[in-house]
Amino acid sequence: PDETEAFGRALTEPDGTAALALWVEAALPVYERTSAIGDAGRSAYASDPYLADWWVRSEALRLDGCVLMVRALADHGSLRRGLSVDEAADILATTLSPQSYLAFTVDRGWTVDHLGAWLKDALPRLLVDDVAPGTPRRSDATS
Repeated sequence: PDETEAFGRALTEPDGTAALALWVEAALPVYERTSAIGDAGRSAYASDPYLADWWVRSEALRLDGCVLMVRALADHGSLRRGLSVDEAADILATTLSPQSYLAFTVDRGWTVDHLGAWLKDALPRLLVDDVAPGTPRRSDATS
């Protein structure tokens, strides 16, 4: 319920940058709990029709949520000019996904807080029209 409410707040937030920050804050705790098991299911789905069906439905639902978020950005006039809803949803679904969560936190050793801060900076640059070109990048990034 908390995540559902958080996603709902993101969908109704008129400021695109703030909406995406809310989306990140709602998604990361879910990925923290579920990404490893989802990755195992994804790996096994080629040999198991049940897992294949589960994976396809799960990803379709996740993409549907991303489409809703991007449509909300468009409805509020925040979607970056030149991006279609489908293209922007693909960007959101790929950048903020269980797979990228694992790549950053497990493979690259990022903390969840670092990943969240980076996503809150990067997603508006990719998707929101009101982020001015030349806006300084986060200065607290670690190498």
